[in-house]
Amino acid sequence: MPTTFKRPAQRVIYRARSRDDSREPLTTTEGEDEEDFPKSATKQQKVNDDDAMKPPSRTLVDVQPKLVEDDEMKMIPKAHVIKESPVNNREVIRDVLQRGKLPLVLDLDSTLLHSVEKTKFLFPNPGESNTSEEEMKIIKQAQKKIESRLESSPDKFFYVNDQYFTKIRPQARRFLSELSEMYELYIVTAGSQAYAEAIANQVLDPLGKYFNRDVNRIKGMKQWNSEVNQWVDVRTKIVNDALEGAESVTIVVEDKPEMWDGECAVMQVKPYYYFPESLEELKLSHFYNMTDESEKNDSYLVDNILPRLRNVHRMMFREAVPHFLQNGGSADGQYWPCVSELLSLERKSILRNCFICFTNVFKIHEVPKDSQIWKEAKNLGATVQETFIDNADIAKRTESIVKDDRTTHVIVGEHGKRNKATGLVLPTSKINQARRNNRPLVDCSFIAESAYLWKPADEKAHEVTNVETQTVKVKEGKSSAKTSVVKKSR
Repeated sequence: MPTTFKRPAQRVIYRARSRDDSREPLTTTEGEDEEDFPKSATKQQKVNDDDAMKPPSRTLVDVQPKLVEDDEMKMIPKAHVIKESPVNNREVIRDVLQRGKLPLVLDLDSTLLHSVEKTKFLFPNPGESNTSEEEMKIIKQAQKKIESRLESSPDKFFYVNDQYFTKIRPQARRFLSELSEMYELYIVTAGSQAYAEAIANQVLDPLGKYFNRDVNRIKGMKQWNSEVNQWVDVRTKIVNDALEGAESVTIVVEDKPEMWDGECAVMQVKPYYYFPESLEELKLSHFYNMTDESEKNDSYLVDNILPRLRNVHRMMFREAVPHFLQNGGSADGQYWPCVSELLSLERKSILRNCFICFTNVFKIHEVPKDSQIWKEAKNLGATVQETFIDNADIAKRTESIVKDDRTTHVIVGEHGKRNKATGLVLPTSKINQARRNNRPLVDCSFIAESAYLWKPADEKAHEVTNVETQTVKVKEGKSSAKTSVVKKSR
């Protein structure tokens, strides 16, 4: 923060979580809101519980991160050093500099679309005895629906190679159109080469705008094994031949990052499923209910993923590359700014304005900081706190500059004590503090869903409802402790 704000007569409260170093701090000068921001131990004693529950005056709490739109704004922290990785493909680097585009590899199934084989799409053998009359009626209805969709929406539904029913993800073509202005697009799929080319040329890019009908940019990994006379699935994906040696500057958009060996920067996306995979899933599927991923005129690919990739492109070409070249780097050198570093920085902005603490999440002998959920929250940019911090804690601090690190979320796990009569989880001190301060109680899936969405998940969708709505008060006496139960509203 600017040193001009470090004056004894002024108290600064700031939420230091934004990328924007030029953000104006919010201040209270001497004489303003003295009860909310005491300057001495004497005044601290005057702050009662009711005053402590009031939000500090003129304090900014911005939980929902906003993506950078100002061209002049620096997105890479000043103290952050971008690592450089070896690149053995000089041709790709020269092309990157000349065109101003990074290579980006796209997965197909469950990323840009959903396909299901016709033979597996609810078509049991006529002679199967375990298919009831009611089930056959449902199957026939599903068959009529798919035929109707293929005729009524030929731009969304496809019958590919007389083998696959395919549904394109909402706004996928717009996603590709805007991506193609910043990235050179490639396809790598676990399907066959014939399937990959058919999807690229018939479904995603019939005009050849994005992949140029270039077979070198379209790769199907599944191979036919003539010895066993069957297709062999792959467990690991590799980049297109044209990108070999340039993995460190390549981004992959994929719903299954475990299929990549770690050389590329993999951006995991939420899987897209439209068709049912079994009869049991039929009535719950988008297909059967005539719904889709985007129900409110929004699009996951365009609204969630595209802005993040735009930010990575900006960081590379407006900050990392100029800095690299000014310090003696060149396209003919052995090293180049590592794009995975930039994607990691973007990932850390997902929960950068969230201050969370856990309760009932860890087992007795578990080390919280070694747990996967703790590490994932940190990777998403959240500040993980061991104790709940509220307005009263802020008011007790005597520094001239006070970081506004009040807890924004309490993550509630399944390892708490339960009321034997109701089966509900008994509230902990963190749960009670969250309720008093009107902070959301969310389950552990809030973290995973935020990672999928690339933005904070909907708190209401992850709200914890299995916690007792009573608070236990313990009255301390000389001989024994007496317990009384007091009703508390949520």
